[in-house]
Amino acid sequence: MLALGIWSFDDDLFEIGKNLEVFSSVYKEVNINYVDDINSAKLVKTGVDAMLENLDPYTEFVPESELKITNCIM
Repeated sequence: MLALGIWSFDDDLFEIGKNLEVFSSVYKEVNINYVDDINSAKLVKTGVDAMLENLDPYTEFVPESELKITNCIM
């Protein structure tokens, strides 16, 4: 049973890797070959937002630059 779980996990990692490779290839081609200049950061943010939009209305990406960090004493 454990071996089956590890095999499934390896398949998931392979699928994730392939999907990231596709995203990276498309991003690179658009960056290099698109007829107009593009805002790379905006392009990636749009891609991430579109990906998360398919999950639920509550899941969203908040860039680290927009996080308010407060000092906490534990």
